Amino acid sequence: MKTPKRNLEECIVCREVKPRWFIRRLVGRSAFPLRADFPKSCRHDPPMCKTCIARSLEMILMSKGPEKMGCPQCPELWSVKYIQKFASPEVFEKYSRFRLHRVLATTPNFCLCASPTCESGQVHPDGAESPLMICKQCGFKTCFVHQRPWHPAFTCEQIDEQDREHNKASLRWIQKSAKKCPGIGCGWLIEKVQDAIINGATNVSPTPGTS
Repeated sequence: MKTPKRNLEECIVCREVKPRWFIRRLVGRSAFPLRADFPKSCRHDPPMCKTCIARSLEMILMSKGPEKMGCPQCPELWSVKYIQKFASPEVFEKYSRFRLHRVLATTPNFCLCASPTCESGQVHPDGAESPLMICKQCGFKTCFVHQRPWHPAFTCEQIDEQDREHNKASLRWIQKSAKKCPGIGCGWLIEKVQDAIINGATNVSPTPGTS
């Protein structure tokens, strides 16, 4: 069935022209949501297609966390009902796990598995007194104290000392090699990587620091 031109609309994000069905019995075939699909607090037309909304929600989740999940077109935060409606099943599952972990993180002695391929976590009853935690889901060993992979060659005290020495060395390097960017209102610390003028500016690379 060919889509009439009057039922076509361009997505403001991907710029693709897609069908927008206004007939209720055909709405399931629409690439765009209906105005009624959004919460009443979102006071705007929905010119983003469903695919771009789903992708935007995934980007929000990964960059800002579950607490900031909401409308990609306005500052309105969404309830679970609307996140589930617009997010892909995979993203909604990840969103649900993130929310659960945030809640569990307030539970005494809860610790997330430090494995890069595991998203599980558990309560470690012994806490810092016995910092080795073995994940019940994957068997990966995590340091409860440092929230990182277990360090069998070092004690937690030695890891603390290594971290302090690393921080001191970083601070000495910053004080010696970096300076504040001369740009008005910029507080970044920068390092000159070569004495060359490129497009009218000295080629520098930013170094994390405080203003």
